[in-house]
Amino acid sequence: MVEKLDSGIIYYRSKSDSIGGLVVGLILLGFAAVVLTQGSIFGIGFSQDLKMLSTYWALPIGVVLLLVNIKHTRATGPTVVAAKNGITLRFTSNPVGPIAWSEIKGFTSFQYRGKWYLGVTLVDPAKTLTPMKDDVLPLVRTIGPKKAHLTIPGAMMDDYMTSIERELDELRQIHTWRA
Repeated sequence: MVEKLDSGIIYYRSKSDSIGGLVVGLILLGFAAVVLTQGSIFGIGFSQDLKMLSTYWALPIGVVLLLVNIKHTRATGPTVVAAKNGITLRFTSNPVGPIAWSEIKGFTSFQYRGKWYLGVTLVDPAKTLTPMKDDVLPLVRTIGPKKAHLTIPGAMMDDYMTSIERELDELRQIHTWRA
């Protein structure tokens, strides 16, 4: 759900991946619970291999999927706010920003291992990122094109990356031109 206001755009977290992870985790836990607590279903016994698979694969993976995705599913509030003064990233442990529009050179969207990312290219990355280096460290470019200095995961945005890139670039051009 994207909110477009007169002063900017507010993006919220996409919850589809998290809900899918919760469902798969519950299925794996249910499967493991049935196999480990019951000797058979409808008179058909479980093999020792199936019990081992449930113990060492289904149970741990199910628990991990539940624990990882519960936080993301319950998270509320905006994740990225693009306003007149710049972009504020609110999904990090400490909010990052605002990063002024004049400090942003452009945006790019790309895929890495099947997941979408939004890349932010900065005019002077050292000057812009130094004051907030501890908070922005997880976003500093480790993947993607060399021109992207910050990478924002697509799961933190609830719209198509190409449209987000286009909307943010339009805002950057408007607010940079006015400054």
